[in-house]
Amino acid sequence: MSQYKYSLLTPRPETIRMLRLLPSEDNTAQIQCQLVNYTLPTPGTEDYPYEALSYVWGSENTPQYIIIDGQTLSVTENLYTALLYLRERQLERLLWIDAICINQGDEDEKAQQIQFMPMIYGQASQVIVWLGETADQSDKALETIRLAADDEPSEDKPTDIQQEMNHTAIVRLLERPWFRRIWVLQEVHAAQDILLICGDVKIHGYTFSSGLKGLSLSLKARPDLQSLVGSIVYLMRGAIFRPGTTSSRGTLSLGELVDMYHARAATKKHDKVYALLGMSSDSPLLPDYKLPWSTVFQQVITYIFSEKASIRIWPHRDLALIQSRGHILGQVIEVKSDESQHDRTHSAHSEYYATTSAKPIQKGDIVCLLEGASKPSIIRPYKGYLSIIVTSATPLQEEEDVRWDEIAETLRSRHDPIRDMSLIWNWETSHTNPGKLQELEIPMESNDTTPGILGLDSEETKRFDDLTLIVRDTLVKMDMGFAATRLLNYLQESKLPLSEKFDLAAAISRAWGYSAMKELGIDIIGETMPVAELDQEGTDLWDQIE
Repeated sequence: MSQYKYSLLTPRPETIRMLRLLPSEDNTAQIQCQLVNYTLPTPGTEDYPYEALSYVWGSENTPQYIIIDGQTLSVTENLYTALLYLRERQLERLLWIDAICINQGDEDEKAQQIQFMPMIYGQASQVIVWLGETADQSDKALETIRLAADDEPSEDKPTDIQQEMNHTAIVRLLERPWFRRIWVLQEVHAAQDILLICGDVKIHGYTFSSGLKGLSLSLKARPDLQSLVGSIVYLMRGAIFRPGTTSSRGTLSLGELVDMYHARAATKKHDKVYALLGMSSDSPLLPDYKLPWSTVFQQVITYIFSEKASIRIWPHRDLALIQSRGHILGQVIEVKSDESQHDRTHSAHSEYYATTSAKPIQKGDIVCLLEGASKPSIIRPYKGYLSIIVTSATPLQEEEDVRWDEIAETLRSRHDPIRDMSLIWNWETSHTNPGKLQELEIPMESNDTTPGILGLDSEETKRFDDLTLIVRDTLVKMDMGFAATRLLNYLQESKLPLSEKFDLAAAISRAWGYSAMKELGIDIIGETMPVAELDQEGTDLWDQIE
């Protein structure tokens, strides 16, 4: 039997393919299907109802084959299993499944078709979430979640051991790959009706999300899982309240979505951006899988931080050095999480919300407004670098028509210092290892010749000088006791040259008081260099502290 060959889609706008899953009373029979062209309905028109599948592709090492119009098409084992469970005994089923309905061998078609995905999932009569086959007591986990949603007491109160087993089963269910996949966010974000299927067990999406909330499941010991599941449950719970529309444009910018989700799993790195376009309030980029990932990464950075920023990408790594200028707005003194997708952060002068990010916000982080950026950013000193934690933070009291470029102009007119900044944006931080930026032993490969960037030695010197000024600006705008304590800890952890440590210590000293800084000076040099070995520059700086 020959391999299936895709025909070109008709040039009519919003034309996609649909899969007709043909029925069979024999569950062991080979899966038979048809592919047909389908035009997504426009407002005021109706068309044949269909369902859209949300799933994980799974391993391609053991492919299975389905029959489409008399020809074979290879699919992953996980998708083949899903089709077996979805196949009816007597009636055909009309489905949209990305791996089949999009010609995966045609990059141009992929780029065009994924732009329709918000409409596809938004107009589906039902979005089916396939979690996989029954395993690890997943049936018991879903039943426990359902009972919690219905607030139904069990006939027999579960023992402590049974409660522990139920908790373990639920956690194992939430550990399934579907909850980590980045594409599922857009799929549940657009959906109006969601059905989860795990083996033979089915549960409505609203029941699932309500049940998890009702259980008050403790995931404090698993912050990676708490972040992953929390955002999906939030989106899933809102599905039934969404109006029937042909578009599901979101309320968050691409920068905010990237902050939240860039650490999620994707088959291709491009998907870490393209999977979020359909959810964003802005639409700055068009999918193009022919571009190298480094180019896509640079496009995202340029869009978020403006063309005024100078960008350098580490070869073969999801790591960028961004040179820009900006104003220091304050320092985070409090972080509060709520039930939505946002963290509330308090700085010295304002209260912000920032989308719950792949890197958790911490007390002591610095809020800055980079030149040309559409929103403030949150950054963190770490071992001689400024690490980007959140690219897009929004004041809670922000008016809808606020323009941050005008605010920047006001700051300049008031002679608020604008500083040169060298920022590290690390996308390699994952949910399994969140938090701190690892020390970079070799910042750049020797063959990197990106124009407009200074050499390594002068660049590092420039960064440290600016860091001193940034510390001073932060102290001016902050409660001195808290700010200084945070910065002292940073200085002690950092691997800055000794003279730079003294320079920063002197800056803190002038704002906080000399007596405490003398102790700091001793702490800083105690393990690094005896006082007798200080050069003249270090001695002069020590004199500033004394």
